[in-house]
Amino acid sequence: MKDTFLIITTVPQSLNFYQGQVKVLKTKYHIEVASSPGQRLDTFGELEKVPIHPVPMKREISIFSDLLSLYRLFKLIKKIKPKVVHASTPKAGFLGMLAAYLNRTPVRIYFVLGLRYEGTSGFKRKFLMWMESLSCKLSTHVFAVSKGTKKTLLEQKITNKEVRIIWNGSINGINTSQFNLEATPCANIDKNLIPEGSFVFGYVGRLVGDKGTNELIDAFTQMHQSHPEIRLLLIGDFEDIQDPVSDRTRSLIKNHPAIVYAGYQSNVKPFFKLMDVFVFPSYREGFGMVVMEAAAMEKPVICSDITGCNEIIIDGHTGVLIPPRSTDMLLLAMSSLRTRPELLEKLSSNARASVIQRYEQQTLWKHSLEAYAKITN
Repeated sequence: MKDTFLIITTVPQSLNFYQGQVKVLKTKYHIEVASSPGQRLDTFGELEKVPIHPVPMKREISIFSDLLSLYRLFKLIKKIKPKVVHASTPKAGFLGMLAAYLNRTPVRIYFVLGLRYEGTSGFKRKFLMWMESLSCKLSTHVFAVSKGTKKTLLEQKITNKEVRIIWNGSINGINTSQFNLEATPCANIDKNLIPEGSFVFGYVGRLVGDKGTNELIDAFTQMHQSHPEIRLLLIGDFEDIQDPVSDRTRSLIKNHPAIVYAGYQSNVKPFFKLMDVFVFPSYREGFGMVVMEAAAMEKPVICSDITGCNEIIIDGHTGVLIPPRSTDMLLLAMSSLRTRPELLEKLSSNARASVIQRYEQQTLWKHSLEAYAKITN
């Protein structure tokens, strides 16, 4: 009989990080999944053929809701008795590790995908750092999604445990057969929105402040005044509770004639094909999965010089790194790629090969199974 391996995430969107990998993990473990309820959790269970457990969890601090979530996770773990609890994302990491510790689960893996306290200040920052530290302390094993995340965990004394990285980093690698420009059809977008001859900058992700959305809109609208042929294609949802964009940014996204807002898309590959340059000016990331996807689709990338992103993108070779929170530097990088076709071609031709060499999915899955098997044996 296989040991039970319980995966916990705060919201079901984060289960995308495990898509496909579950099949490999099932060769050794009986996999079950817990996350906040919703259609995406149901769909994940059906696709991966694993039992799912809806446990409402809020991303933001909410004492009553968090205590209720902890109680539900405690009861779930007590019922299914997993040998391994694998929790990722900050809230699920904290509640999952605590519930597993209280149940004396033998193997408690906290997989650090990013550090929520980065980008905060004051009491909130101290509290979030304490949560991260306690999550690590309650775990038996700590994994980090990137070398930069590992470095931060150790330098800022979040943990004194060994911090492991699987292969070259990332939690799920990338399926380079699926993220393939030649095999992908173009998204069906009204030609009046993106006329022939347009130069398209693109973004995929949540439309929130700490993803650099305000700076992106500012830089684009300034550039559009002298380059009316450019367009900005945005893929993702607005969030109104956690760090929403400014009212001005929201208005421009909805009303600017050169900004094409396509909302959330379950399949982003056809939209990547429409882009000439991918732009990702985030303030903080654990890794930057979408940056890797864009590079695999042969798109030059402009992204912030931050943890994770600066491991995927090699400045001047596969993309351009800029300081976070800088509209001026973002505008300069966007203008440079628009006016230097030789640089654009060079970055594009290097991007895919670099990702295949370091993050190919099947290879990462093999390393993941080996890493988990080593600590559970």
